[in-house]
Amino acid sequence: MEIEAAIGLTQLEKLDSFLLARKENAKFLKSMIVELTCIDMQIENGESSWFGFALILKDKLQGSRKQLVKMLKDENIESRPVVSGNFTRNPVMKHLHHAPIGELPNADYIHENGLFVGNHHYDLSNEIVHLVDVLKRFERGILENE
Repeated sequence: MEIEAAIGLTQLEKLDSFLLARKENAKFLKSMIVELTCIDMQIENGESSWFGFALILKDKLQGSRKQLVKMLKDENIESRPVVSGNFTRNPVMKHLHHAPIGELPNADYIHENGLFVGNHHYDLSNEIVHLVDVLKRFERGILENE
């Protein structure tokens, strides 16, 4: 455990530079994603560590999350659900004691239309350019096939 603590303390000394690099990646992605009309990026409320980027499909892209996730995967871009999506729809719920909650339309919307792409503490400019290119191609493809 002492060796792990020593490594952790060394990493903590780098925290400010890690956070700065993540914020620079977020700033770059935000500057590029404005060209997309049907994909929103999370809005920072306070001061985020930007460990990743939440993207939300809207308007004519609603309901096409699975297709986008497949396209991202085909382009070697990993994605995840935003947190867990609507956790009440998670299969584990059948094993948990809980009170009925009722409808959760906002959680359902994120579950069905949101995804998360990771960030890192080094410059991801090339990866972000690739991501935005894929997102543009996806959006264009959906909009052209209406």
